[in-house]
Amino acid sequence: MKLLNMKLLLIIVMIFSSVLHANEREHKIRLMGKVKDSTPKRITVKELEKGLKFVEEKVYNPYEEREYLYGGVLFNDFVAKYAKSDVMSVKLMTIDDYTIVIDKNDWETMRIILSTKLNQRYIPVKLKGPLITVFPDYDSKKKEYRENISKWVWMIKKIEFR
Repeated sequence: MKLLNMKLLLIIVMIFSSVLHANEREHKIRLMGKVKDSTPKRITVKELEKGLKFVEEKVYNPYEEREYLYGGVLFNDFVAKYAKSDVMSVKLMTIDDYTIVIDKNDWETMRIILSTKLNQRYIPVKLKGPLITVFPDYDSKKKEYRENISKWVWMIKKIEFR
């Protein structure tokens, strides 16, 4: 009887775990401003990835002072797919209403990943998801990265193309 209960418990945990991970990729991100006419106003993290090259890289996180495996899409590809061609900046708003702006010059001169996955799993809110901006070439010795460290943001819920 104990073995049957253990198996049942294991099955319940596996189902619950897969439901949780499915929900992480279903978080809705609001797109605003100069979006392409064909772009929906709300997309899931999974939809955001669709049709874009997925990149995965070990990146040093300067806030936590350690490396993580981040996966997602390149910011310039994301802008090209969802925004009108005259967009000059992108405003990112987080769950707690913290706001940053990434200028066109930033995404044209630096690699920026709009990360949807952390260590090969969709990022839950409790781990700073559903989206995180990541600068994979971060180098604290370079001025442009020191100046842009505040643009590493997490828990992104709204994206406005300007």
